[in-house]
Amino acid sequence: MANAGEDNTRKKEREPITYLCSIILLVACIAVIGTFVYDHYIADDKETIDTGDTVELNYTGAYYNFYDEGGAIFQTTVSSIDDNSKYLYSPGYSFASGTISMTVGSGKYLAGFEDAVRGHKVGDTVKVHLTAEEGYWLGGYWSNLYSAKTLADTSTLSVSYTVAEFGKIYDKQAYGEKFDSKLGIPAIAILDSQAGNVIVTFYPEAGKSYTSGDVVYKVNTVTETEFTYEVQYDFVKTGKTIEPVDGEKFNEVRMVEINGDLICGLSLDGKSMIVKNSAERNNIDLYFTIEIVN
Repeated sequence: MANAGEDNTRKKEREPITYLCSIILLVACIAVIGTFVYDHYIADDKETIDTGDTVELNYTGAYYNFYDEGGAIFQTTVSSIDDNSKYLYSPGYSFASGTISMTVGSGKYLAGFEDAVRGHKVGDTVKVHLTAEEGYWLGGYWSNLYSAKTLADTSTLSVSYTVAEFGKIYDKQAYGEKFDSKLGIPAIAILDSQAGNVIVTFYPEAGKSYTSGDVVYKVNTVTETEFTYEVQYDFVKTGKTIEPVDGEKFNEVRMVEINGDLICGLSLDGKSMIVKNSAERNNIDLYFTIEIVN
C-alpha cells in the first residue's frame, strides 16, 4: 500500500506540469493560427498602399502605348530595359538609375501616377494610361506649341554658331577638320576667336544623298551661297490625326528628331511636317508601367 500511495503522490505532482505544458502548447497553436489568419486575411487590407504612404518604385514611361506593347520609351529606372534592342525609344530618352521614393498624395509627381499605386501592395506591377490633359498639358493653343515646315528646305553654305551652341550640337568636335554634319553633309568648323563664333561651312554635292542616323538628306541644288535638300525618312504613323496648325489635318507620327527639329506629324499629302516647339512630353498621352518595390 505504501508504494501505491507514493505513485499517486508522484502522479498528482506531475499533473500540474502536464496541464501547464498543454496550455503552453495550446497558446502556441493559437498564436501560429492567429499569425496565419492575420497574414493571409487581415493584413492584406491593412498593407495596401494609401495616401500618406511612402513607397519605393521602379517605372518605365512611354508614348503611344506601354513599352512592352510597342510604345516609345522616354524614361526608365530599370537597367534591363535601358538600351535594349527589344524596345523602342523616344528622341529624348533618358535612363534614371535606381528606384524613386514617392509619398502618395504629396503632389511631387503627376496625380494620375501617384493615384495608380493606391490599393496595391509591394510586389505589384501597375499599368496606367494618362491622357495628354492628365500629363504635361500646356493648354490647347496648338499654334504656340507647333509649327509647319516642308520636307524640302534651304540652307546657307555657311552657318554661324556661338561656341556654346556649336559645342552642344557637335560635342568635342575639333576645329579645322572635316567632319559629317547633322545633315550627314561634310563640313569644316572654323573658330572666330575675336567674334566668339564658330563658322561651319558645308560641302554638299547636287544630286547626292547624305545619311545621318535613320534620315536621308537629298541635295537638289547648290549655288555659291546656299543649297536645297529634301528630307527622306520612313515615318511611323500612329493611326491618329491631329489638327495643330490652321485646322489642317496631319497624320500623327512617332516623334523623331530631324536636323534639330522634333517631328510629330505629316500632312495628308506628305509634303509638309509638323514641328513640335516644346518638350516632347508636352500635350501627349503617357503610358506608365510601375513596379512597387518596397
